[in-house]
Amino acid sequence: KQWYQRRVRGCSLQAVLCTLERFPSGTQIQHVASACLFTLNSKADLTVCSNTDQEPYPGYDRQVRRAITLLMISVNIHTYSWDVLRNCMGMLLQFCKYKKDFMFFEIIHSLIYVLEQQKGVLEQSPVLSLEDPLRDKARQISTFTVRNINSIICQTACNKKHAVGRMRLIETILDISRLSFSMFQQSPHESESLDFCALLLESWSTLWNITDEQASNCDKFVENGGLELYHETYLVCSQVRTDEQTVAFSITTLIRNMLGLMGNIAEVPHIRPQLLQDDIIYSFYVLRNYDRPYENVWDLIEIRYSAAGILSNICSDGPDNWTVSRVSYQDVLDGIEESVDGWNIESKRSINYKSSILSYIFSVSSVPTSVNCGRCGH
Repeated sequence: KQWYQRRVRGCSLQAVLCTLERFPSGTQIQHVASACLFTLNSKADLTVCSNTDQEPYPGYDRQVRRAITLLMISVNIHTYSWDVLRNCMGMLLQFCKYKKDFMFFEIIHSLIYVLEQQKGVLEQSPVLSLEDPLRDKARQISTFTVRNINSIICQTACNKKHAVGRMRLIETILDISRLSFSMFQQSPHESESLDFCALLLESWSTLWNITDEQASNCDKFVENGGLELYHETYLVCSQVRTDEQTVAFSITTLIRNMLGLMGNIAEVPHIRPQLLQDDIIYSFYVLRNYDRPYENVWDLIEIRYSAAGILSNICSDGPDNWTVSRVSYQDVLDGIEESVDGWNIESKRSINYKSSILSYIFSVSSVPTSVNCGRCGH
């Protein structure tokens, strides 16, 4: 009976695929057909296939490849239809979980194309208000697209992250981030700006992910003005004073994502000297003791840990390479010691495995804290 039900779904799936293929320009048809596709491809089938590497019925893999191709065509045609894009991207994400190697680069390329189209909308009228419907739609689609790209990349191997870095993804997301930041900074303390803050959050999270242990991608980030965007965004975030809990939480999350990416940059020896700028180093120095009025609502140790880790990586190159005048090398060493001593050991925030290694080394070694942290970061 179970096999029969799957076979019936297979025939139904074939009919939906034929509809998608025959009416590629029909927005309403693509909307409904992609929704049917989502329903017909049950998560149970996809889970069984991914765990056993077996088809639920003969020809299913072939149908999946055809479905991915048709969904990408729909995404490329209906780049301004929120309903179609939401259904198609959701289905593409499900297929990527089913088979991580199925047309991976083709899917990423299609999503980058969608981002480039939305970037064009955001660039057209930079003076429009936050409530402009056209801009709001482009922002909504961009946020969803970046989130899906991030989810797909999270499932892939490091060598594919390197290849994705050559597909102009980093450059495109940085461009989107700048446009979003220009809207966010108009009133960062207002709840109306949270939509653009959400796009920034997704963008920095994706950049953090794609630069992890990828020196070439870190290079692209720096070469395309990533450090300047970090500093500008940090300055705005540091000046926000608000009683709005949601806004404060978003600001904290944004800073966390930015520091995660900057931590990846600090782990690349040949890029570290570019971080030796007065304003950038001082931002890390301040963030090592980051605090917010709503500290009891969420744990801030991750930001403090990341900032201290970045400084320690930089300091591990030694005092002879220190070119910053705003804060001295020794003050940074003392600041890291102070920050680590102030960490709340009862914190429940989950951080990567390196944190426990660092804590152990700090407790048993007489070597300066920053040098330990820097070595461990490698």
